[in-house]
Amino acid sequence: MQVENEYGSYGNDTKYLTYLQNSMIERGIDVLLFTSDGPLDWMLQGGMIPGVFATVNFGSRTTEAFAKLEEYQPNQPLMCMEYWNGWFDHWGEEHHTRDAEDAANVLDDMLSQQGSVNFYMFHGGTNFGFYNGANHSDKYEPTITSYDYDVLINESGEPTDKFYAVRSVIEKYEKLDPLQLPEPTPKKDFGVVEMTEKMHLFDALASLSEPVETIVPETMEAMGQAYGFILYTTHVSGPRNNVELVCQDVHDRALIFVDDEYQGVLDRWGQGKIVLDIPKEGAQIKVLVENMGRVNYGPKLRDSKGITEGIRLGNQFLYHWTVHTLPLDDIEALEFQKGQRTEGPSFYKGILQVDKPADTFVDFEGWTKGVVFVNGFNIGRYWEIGPQKTLYLPAPILKEGENEIVIFELHDVAKAQITLRDTPDLG
Repeated sequence: MQVENEYGSYGNDTKYLTYLQNSMIERGIDVLLFTSDGPLDWMLQGGMIPGVFATVNFGSRTTEAFAKLEEYQPNQPLMCMEYWNGWFDHWGEEHHTRDAEDAANVLDDMLSQQGSVNFYMFHGGTNFGFYNGANHSDKYEPTITSYDYDVLINESGEPTDKFYAVRSVIEKYEKLDPLQLPEPTPKKDFGVVEMTEKMHLFDALASLSEPVETIVPETMEAMGQAYGFILYTTHVSGPRNNVELVCQDVHDRALIFVDDEYQGVLDRWGQGKIVLDIPKEGAQIKVLVENMGRVNYGPKLRDSKGITEGIRLGNQFLYHWTVHTLPLDDIEALEFQKGQRTEGPSFYKGILQVDKPADTFVDFEGWTKGVVFVNGFNIGRYWEIGPQKTLYLPAPILKEGENEIVIFELHDVAKAQITLRDTPDLG
């Protein structure tokens, strides 16, 4: 059982690690305890516990990694606890792939040195809902919905070339029985689904959220919200000419509206600038913020969402806000009807007729950015910047007969329809 994971990447509180070890033992855990860290001096110094078995995480340079582990733990078994044989993707970046032969050769290096190995990942899977994480080194980098990871078993559960290459390496060291695999999960092209009904977010607020009055625009966490979106509304006086609207340290991406007219995007990357002219009678400002995933590695783990420091016009902070939390964990109350608004963040609804459920992949060509619900289940986010172009829709989410698809699109669409294909496109 693992005491801590890569703690040496974060800190050097060995008393904390020892406390965790003792807490496990006191509660009756009597199996082998271990830690896992990167194969660097400072990581092992911060993450190891005296008397607890240490392992290392890496994806290449096996001899170097195992040698560093032996420096700190001589005459003990060698183990790679996380063998990174693939990698994950961030929005706006390239899709990561790794040659199967290269991954198999690194495994061969481990086994030839009598090392043990645990694959990270063997089967990647999917970040359904809002459960993707993010990284932050030089900049904020949210992870895409797919966690296919380009590994041995792909996102929809089928073996890849890497699977067979790894199996061939293992056969050099261990006699294996003939391979017997289950039949591939059926995939189906369901074709085009028209999104026939629409409801603008601002017309749907009453069915999604109870408004809360606050002095400052509080974060999601302060409002008791974990995931999704949050809407801040206030009224400002006028006239004010050529004044910049600033969402100070927004986490993570904000759509700005003045008197319900879309003005643009302000985001965590510092892109975009919005300059306003407020008329004499004043104006209403709405700020819709998307939580795009919390940082889950590195020194920036304290990652509050929403407006973290304040919203200002020029140098003047704005006070007295109406806040709508929008976790979108239950969209059943949505009543699709013709609203007065036709552009901007809206829910689109369509019906998919299914004779027999099968895995499929939803293609969003012509859409911009949003979230998809199938029979109430959030299958994840899409974004035109890629790399991911389709979302995995597993058969168990579907049912025979009518299946409701609801898309929350933040911007506009070229044509309100989607295509359900039998093959994925991860970029």
